[in-house]
Amino acid sequence: EALQAALTSDRAEFVAIYGRRRVGKTFLVRRHFQDQPVVYFEMVGRFDANTEQQLVIFAEALSATFYPRAELATPPSWHDAFRALATAIERARGRKRKYVLFFDEVPWIDTHRSGFLRELEHFWNSWCSRRDDVVMIVCGSAASWMLSKLINARGGLHNRLTRTLRLLPFTLAEVSEFFEHKKIKLTQRELCELYMVFGGVPHYLESVSRGRSVAQVVDDG
Repeated sequence: EALQAALTSDRAEFVAIYGRRRVGKTFLVRRHFQDQPVVYFEMVGRFDANTEQQLVIFAEALSATFYPRAELATPPSWHDAFRALATAIERARGRKRKYVLFFDEVPWIDTHRSGFLRELEHFWNSWCSRRDDVVMIVCGSAASWMLSKLINARGGLHNRLTRTLRLLPFTLAEVSEFFEHKKIKLTQRELCELYMVFGGVPHYLESVSRGRSVAQVVDDG
């Protein structure tokens, strides 16, 4: 509902999503926008990659979204990268539509002395915030980084977020609904045992299949 509200808003939206790994943050964004009439740009940061490698990933994402038949040169800096993104959107404007800009695992993208966060701030403040057709979503599993650098940020990003979503694992009741949806029948004891082992993390619950005991599922994991 929050993502749809951001999409139908009459202003630019800056959304931060955070939560533990494997809880479904990326799945949520992709699943919600996959059938929407939007231009969808997605960059996923790479763990333990340097700034140049992250910029290569950005160039590949920009090419895939806006220039599918061209291989773009890697921008020399994040300032140039965001300027290229703004230019691509300006050139793509035709009939009225929304642009969803999804930066996933931003704590990995913001490498030491990369300037990523500073340029993200400038991109939002100087360009995105002036528009009514941009939904920028930032996501990360490092909750402390998301809280200190974005959600509770000082400086140029202070109070710039328009929506904040903390994605939590399923409750026991939601785990029960999850298995009902997958048509997996479990006793209350089995349900509780699985919840004690996996918690409410969807990625791990997906490994449960019909016809297998809790012991077999745990052993396979």
